[in-house]
Amino acid sequence: MLLGKILRGGANCLVRHFINAFQRPLSRLMAVVLRNGRFSEGVNHWLLTRYPALHGQLRDVAARHRVVEVVISSGDDLQERLDPTNLPSHAQRIYAELQAAINKRREVT
Repeated sequence: MLLGKILRGGANCLVRHFINAFQRPLSRLMAVVLRNGRFSEGVNHWLLTRYPALHGQLRDVAARHRVVEVVISSGDDLQERLDPTNLPSHAQRIYAELQAAINKRREVT
């Protein structure tokens, strides 16, 4: 039992150091993964359910390298938004249309 905790702690330490050492290549890889919606959803779900701490570390790297944008909403809870420049052109167009619709609706209310 104690040996397992020691090994897990060592493995976690190695992963943290790996993430810190390779932030730039990891952020580029994340941008590629995020361009593929279905694959991205699967990877995020797998990481979030099995390795939530690792998922959080990778999200921090993505935010630091502007792969995703982290914003604070009016309810003071953190939300994550994709950086539209990392999306394919057709997805960028859809994103812009959605943003315009959201802004228009906010002006009405």
